[in-house]
Amino acid sequence: MECGRGRRPLMTYHKLPPGTGKTYFVKKLSEILHCELAIIGPHEFEIKKLQDLKQSPGIIMLEEIDAYCRKRSPTDTKQERLTLNGILLEIQGLGKDTLLISTTNHPQSIDDAVLRRLQKKICIQLPNSNCRVGLMRQLLSTEQHTLTNLDFKILGKLTKWFSRSDISRLINEALMLPIREITSSSVFIWRTIEETSGVSRRYVIPESRSQDDETESLRLPINWYNIQEQNLWIPPITMEVLLDALNTVKPDCETENLKMYDRFTEEHGHVD
Repeated sequence: MECGRGRRPLMTYHKLPPGTGKTYFVKKLSEILHCELAIIGPHEFEIKKLQDLKQSPGIIMLEEIDAYCRKRSPTDTKQERLTLNGILLEIQGLGKDTLLISTTNHPQSIDDAVLRRLQKKICIQLPNSNCRVGLMRQLLSTEQHTLTNLDFKILGKLTKWFSRSDISRLINEALMLPIREITSSSVFIWRTIEETSGVSRRYVIPESRSQDDETESLRLPINWYNIQEQNLWIPPITMEVLLDALNTVKPDCETENLKMYDRFTEEHGHVD
């Protein structure tokens, strides 16, 4: 990776809000550039690690930089002051083929001197409706579901303010709802069910899913773990299941936080 002489290859990537995929972004960038990626987290940060890596070709990612580069105050400890001063020195001496990317959820908390040395501030926005739909389609691509194009379009509108991680939590919750119904059932019945492929076969389902008269059902008063896996019917994900999941899963972001990010971007950053 050639960053070019005379340029300081420094960039800070502000994640807006938590869950928009900062690590995913940096990993994809390293794949595109075909370069090594070294990730240093806040719990393992040491000045020596940055010293050892700063001349190595590739990307250095400093996660949650606000944890050790926050604005200075009279209450700072000696170690905190030394750490901040050490970072300020080290990020000025990067190799010409080294790209430093710092990430944070709290850009307004970073020390002004650090911000000045980070030449470019990029604000990654929340996914729009089309992106949310695309992510849901991707997450459900290996699962059985009955969702139509219209269903996905409606879900895209209902998930406004959802981040990438919020969408993942929503799909995981939808996948778990029928599992919870199975594990909480103590009576099951045999039923002939037509699969999404069009093939019909007999499965064991929770009695609560049967609409037939009990006298016409072969009732099995057993626990789910006594049923052979190939005989247990796990229904496909439906629109109703996802709407139920939406009652539980809410977006992490708050309107006030979004306004704060907007103010910071107007003063310092760029929108991507």
